[in-house]
Amino acid sequence: MIENVHELNNVYVTGDHGIILSDALEYIPLPVSSNKLRSYGRPLEQTQACITNTIHKLQETNYTLNVVNEPCCYMRSNFNIYPFGHLYDTLQYMYDFEHAGLNNVSWLTGRITSHIKHLKEHFKIFGGSEYIPTEPGEIYYVKKLYVSAHDTYPSQFDPKKTGWIKNKYNTYYNHWVDTRYKKRLDNIYKNYKNSNNSNRLILYLHRDNVTRGVTNITNVMNYLQDINALIISGKTLSDMSLPMTISLFNQADILIGPHGSMFRNAMYV
Repeated sequence: MIENVHELNNVYVTGDHGIILSDALEYIPLPVSSNKLRSYGRPLEQTQACITNTIHKLQETNYTLNVVNEPCCYMRSNFNIYPFGHLYDTLQYMYDFEHAGLNNVSWLTGRITSHIKHLKEHFKIFGGSEYIPTEPGEIYYVKKLYVSAHDTYPSQFDPKKTGWIKNKYNTYYNHWVDTRYKKRLDNIYKNYKNSNNSNRLILYLHRDNVTRGVTNITNVMNYLQDINALIISGKTLSDMSLPMTISLFNQADILIGPHGSMFRNAMYV
């Protein structure tokens, strides 16, 4: 084992849950050292059913495998896709891979969807220029797979890895924006604060989703107007470039809102 990275040889990876089975069709948990059945972000019954179905498929004589000959780093999400709020669960793996000298190894990822508009740009910031997406219903036979020892339970953060992620985004943003442009952006936010007679930029992260919405939203909106908060919706953020999103949250002094994935952007504060 490389420090904080397990090297697995000749394993099967399911496209549905990212479950790993050995060449002998034995379940390999994540993290590898836990030796217990993990949910992979889903009910345990679904995980067990996926294992059973995968073994049945592999025992069929006419089943066609997807063979991956090149070494890969396991960068799948717990949810197969990359939900907006859980991208950092996966990016924390890259901390271990980079420190193990595996920067140039391809990634084995989940499906590349539009749930995160600039997903490929996020990947590129962390070295993910070459990756192999996995698809539901498919099984992948990987000759050599590197797996981070980081616990994969959703939303579990390691402070040093969080700091490392923040530094990656800051470096990316500083390369994107030159000094003159950054000064202009700073002046925009400064003028916004001055025009509202406030020395603080307050962002309210608004959700239209009733299951996580605010029941007395009218009262809340009236109060937000009284304190000159800037109301940001998910649609607003999806229309912004990644550098502009970083810039906005970097200037924020206070974030308010119901629980939800938009708080992932607090990483840029």
